[in-house]
Amino acid sequence: MQHYKYTILMVITFILAWAIGSFSAIDEFASSFATTNTIVFTIIAGAMYSFSFTAGLAVVLFAHVPVAAETHIQLALIGAFGGLLADLLIFRFIKDVILHELGKKAEAFIARETRSRGRRIIMQIIGAIIIASPFPDEIGLTFMGLSHITFWRLVILTYVLDAIGIYILISAVTSFV
Repeated sequence: MQHYKYTILMVITFILAWAIGSFSAIDEFASSFATTNTIVFTIIAGAMYSFSFTAGLAVVLFAHVPVAAETHIQLALIGAFGGLLADLLIFRFIKDVILHELGKKAEAFIARETRSRGRRIIMQIIGAIIIASPFPDEIGLTFMGLSHITFWRLVILTYVLDAIGIYILISAVTSFV
């Protein structure tokens, strides 16, 4: 059981997403909360959109946000703030915990492989494409962390990419609901 804790967590979030969409009491609560606290709800959904374990749940939550056609951009910018906070948390975890766990040999290998400016730029481009896509942000942020990106460049890039992704998601969700 301990070996599958992340898989179990992902399955639980998919079940929760299904429950929000299927049970009227949960659905009504989510809709009510989204209507009365749109900004907070959108920030939470944006943060959940960044984690692979909660991305499915975030899609369902965005479907509950009351959206007029003219507010797509505003909601995407608000949701991107939540996504940025989550991305920074993921980035810190990757940089401080994961890379430290890998040890000195991995650190030397990474330093050697990212010495070239061209490789660092390619890693940033790949990371940006992954963050903007439906793939888990953790993978893109790993590329960003390995490329030695500056903090402020990471902040600006992830915010813009999250805003674009959330805008596309909100537009898609509202066209099908």
